[in-house]
This record gives sequence, C-alpha cells and structure tokens, in this order.
Amino acid sequence: MVFKVIILLFIFLIQSCAFSPRIPMAHIQSPDHFRNRTEIALEIVDSKKYIPTNSPDVRPIVFDEEILNATLLNINLNIKFFEKFLFGLGLSNDIGLNMTTEYQFFDFSQNDSGWISSFFSSVNLTQRSPGNSNSKDQIPIKNYRWSGGVQSVNGGFSLGYKMNQFFMSYLGFAHNQTWINTRIQQYPNSDGSDLGGIYNQYYDIYSRSVGFGLQCTYKKFYFKPQIDIIDFQTKNKNEQFILSSISFVITE
Repeated sequence: MVFKVIILLFIFLIQSCAFSPRIPMAHIQSPDHFRNRTEIALEIVDSKKYIPTNSPDVRPIVFDEEILNATLLNINLNIKFFEKFLFGLGLSNDIGLNMTTEYQFFDFSQNDSGWISSFFSSVNLTQRSPGNSNSKDQIPIKNYRWSGGVQSVNGGFSLGYKMNQFFMSYLGFAHNQTWINTRIQQYPNSDGSDLGGIYNQYYDIYSRSVGFGLQCTYKKFYFKPQIDIIDFQTKNKNEQFILSSISFVITE
C-alpha cells in the first residue's frame, strides 16, 4: 500500500511541473523522526519562484528578473540508521532531487514526554532543459533554447518538547544558500538580420529563518503544521516575510 502511494504521488509531481524554478527557502525540520526506521513524507511549502526574463526572444536579451510567490511540493523517503542518524531522498515539483540528513543531538524524553533536539541539513539540485523560459510566452521554441539549474544547501538546529505520545511542539533556526543559473541560446534569424547568441545569468539568494511547529502523531501517521519567519536577501532586495508549510508522514 505504501509503495502505491509513492508511485501515485511521484506521478502527480511529474505531471504538475513546468519551468519556473522554485527557490528553496531556509526551513527548519522537526527533531523527532526516530521512532520508526522508514517514513514517507509529503510536504507542501510556501515558496518563491524565479523568472530570469519575461522576453526571451528580445534581441539582445534583457534579464528583467522577477521573484513571485509559489508552492513547493516535496516527496521524501527517509530511513533511520544507528538510532541517531536519518537519511532521506526525494523529489520536488521542479523535478529536483532532494537529499536530507539529520543527527539526533539528544533525546531526554521519557515515557513519551521531555526534550529532544537535532541538527539537520539538506541539499536540493534541479536541472531543466530545454523549453520556454516563461510559460506565459507563446513564442515558438525554434527561436531560442533555454536550460537552467538550481543548487541549494540548507542547515540548522531544532529543539522540541514532547507533551505526550500524541503532540510535540518544536522551534529552531535554519540558513539557506541558493544558486540559480540560466542559459538562453537565441538562434540566428532566418533573414540574417540577427546572428543570435548565448546568454548566461547567475543569481545568488540567501535566506535565514526562525521556525515554529507542532507535530501531531497517531499510530503510524503524523502531520506537522509549521511557520517560518524568513529573512530573504538577493543582490537587489532584502525583505522579511512569513511562510507556512504542512507535512503528512506515513511510517513503517
């Protein structure tokens, strides 16, 4: 049954993706994944998406960058090793590869109540090609070709308190660094009026967060509503905002 759920969710992610690269944000993780050896998690996260240009056919090209609101979907398979370590692999709706690690720093919980803490890190890799750099444009694909990639590293610390076997509140902080690269190749005009060219754009993004969440557990299922307060920085802007997320997890 669990594997059928994995297949259906992966199909959903593949069908829902288009080229508008999501920006992974600084995002804390719950410190308690360690009751079971394996878990499958679906996470829905508020995020941003990056559009390098709205006019990929303009010659010469103008990178009139935009950052818009978006939703990031992640599916992860997490496996516990040696009681203290967690390793996870997954996909996002940009067909990006997610890799997660977590180390349980301490667990003072007794009889399902008490303090628990962990360090965590994650890496996101996305590479897309070829296609139109903005799905709103109706320019024939023969005029240009794009490729793009997103690399992201996230890390932090979380501390939780188990109130009982059903509920755990937690908080933490995280730091994220993201690198986005875009390559657009414009083909020569058929009348020879323009020879085309290759244009590359690189974009660095930093974000930090303080987050709060509640983990609600029932038998082999738990879900986690969470709020992250984000400090978001690029070369052109520095802003603060609040992002929400929710995770649904099945354990084995």
